Amino acid sequence: MWFGMIGGFLFILIQLILIVDFAHGLAENWVDSYEETESRWCYAGLLTFTFGCFAAALTGIVLMFIFYTTVCAECSAQAFLSITGCLGSDLCPAEVLHLLQYDSLHWR
Repeated sequence: MWFGMIGGFLFILIQLILIVDFAHGLAENWVDSYEETESRWCYAGLLTFTFGCFAAALTGIVLMFIFYTTVCAECSAQAFLSITGCLGSDLCPAEVLHLLQYDSLHWR
């Protein structure tokens, strides 16, 4: 049992690192391309990808609420999904709008 739990944790951790690295590399390439050529296509692609990922995350949370929670049999699942949805909907726009970047400079 412990072997499976540790293996699952490591798998999820590696997947998160790969997803963040992919998204950061993609955004960096599109921003660099936009700054060099000032092409609206790069800017539109970046915005489309960003809002597409937000829509996919919101759709995933809604589908998990529908299919993985019952009336109150899994209150911990409902609480976890609620916390995840609230944090995602509150922190992601703040990070995209650079509201947190000024404060993060003081930590360096």
